Amino acid sequence: KISMGIVGSSNTFLMKGPSPGAPLLEIVEEGHRLEIIGKKDIWLQVMWDGEVAYIRESNLLPVQL
Repeated sequence: KISMGIVGSSNTFLMKGPSPGAPLLEIVEEGHRLEIIGKKDIWLQVMWDGEVAYIRESNLLPVQL
């Protein structure tokens, strides 16, 4: 089962690790769809442009497929 989510707010940070101190990978806008591949605390592990990224769970709206 593949879980998907939609970025729920503009200027959302995608991080290279599950921490606010991790390097910033990208700033994305509302409406991007991301594949969720894991979870660590308040962070969701997602695929972004072929690489693993982390987004705060509160910034991603789950999509029921």
